[in-house]
Amino acid sequence: MSSGSRPAALSRLASAVLSIPLRFKITVPYLVVALLLAGLATWLVSQSLARSLEDRFRAWLADEFVAASEAVFQDEVAQLTAVRALAYTVGLPEAVAAADVAALEALIRPAAVNGRLAVVQVLDAGGQTLYSLQAVGDDYQSGGWPGLEAAAPVRQVLEGQADALGDKFAGIADLADGALLYAVGPVKTADRVVGAVIVGAPLADRLARWSISPLARVSAFRPDGALAATTFGMEAGLPALAPDLISAVGAAGHRRLPSRLVRVGNAEFQEAVGALTLRGQPSGWLLSVALPRALAAEGADFGLAPLMALFAVGVLAIIGLGVVVAQVIAVPVFELVRASSQVAAGRLDVSVPSYAQDELGLLARHFNQMVGGLRQREFMRDLFGRVVSEEVREALLKGDVPLGGELKVVTVLFTDIRQFTALSEKHRPQDVVQVLNG
Repeated sequence: MSSGSRPAALSRLASAVLSIPLRFKITVPYLVVALLLAGLATWLVSQSLARSLEDRFRAWLADEFVAASEAVFQDEVAQLTAVRALAYTVGLPEAVAAADVAALEALIRPAAVNGRLAVVQVLDAGGQTLYSLQAVGDDYQSGGWPGLEAAAPVRQVLEGQADALGDKFAGIADLADGALLYAVGPVKTADRVVGAVIVGAPLADRLARWSISPLARVSAFRPDGALAATTFGMEAGLPALAPDLISAVGAAGHRRLPSRLVRVGNAEFQEAVGALTLRGQPSGWLLSVALPRALAAEGADFGLAPLMALFAVGVLAIIGLGVVVAQVIAVPVFELVRASSQVAAGRLDVSVPSYAQDELGLLARHFNQMVGGLRQREFMRDLFGRVVSEEVREALLKGDVPLGGELKVVTVLFTDIRQFTALSEKHRPQDVVQVLNG
């Protein structure tokens, strides 16, 4: 577009805008502002609602993790209690010292069955297994977990070590048969350690009991981030923890829970990861709780539908207000337009009603005064036309005849006509004037 045509195009655009009817000039801005405000308000509220839903979801996830950690603690307490009860069973220290397997069977099996203990293993002072029992379905069979005697907490007990929390320890053993959550305590005779009692449960069996919600999925990871057990099922292919996430768990401590987004099957889960704590200290293992991401959007549709309806009502109310305001402003203007059109057509008997005391009311009163002046002028024009000729009337109205005195040179010719009086008496005035002009 050339520089010369640009102003012309802008002029045509401005003319088109100015040619829009007055009602639309007033109502359309209301509509535009209403839509902008409704859109902005909807966006702000939807963002606030999304943040609220996300905060609620993360709080739920954190509550699930706390519940799982509390369940771990309860299992730990239950195992330590069982270890204490077995270690102090009458006759057990002597049976361990004598390596009397029959006596151990008679003493331990009833306690294991009644206490629904999953795994019980008794070691001598050298770490050799004297007796082992584990639950298989509803029955109990002999058999231990090879390699458990080499676990660090077990060696500490056999060496007679103790710390501020006592001489009983808890841990997780990563063995060939799987991960085992266990507690171990010494068996003593005359303050001499003659062996150790271990009470445990497969980690995979305990995970399902560590969740308060059927929607939550609990997993346990080894210190290197590899998956050890999960309620997703090992076949689900839950990925290992990334090193930066493991580092984030160590740096966060108890202040916050790092999380990650994982896809299992066709569903996305938000997984919070934290330290698996035993005896009040991080065990090195990691515990995670996952919830479906779909839960974060629950209630969003319910919240947005009434919100959209509310904003729609607000927009309609603003548009209605704009129409009312347009009517209040436009109707007096239309009255003036109608009356001025009639005046332009020569009708001077019109008037505009004036009810308001604002600028439009003042404009109406001034219009009525103007029309009154036009009526007065027309009356004077008609009055002059009755008294003087039209040329004189027009000259007076136009101001061509000065109202002051005039100085003119006038020549008067007097001519006497013989027997004019007799002529005037015998003829009509018209005939006399015709004779004179002839």
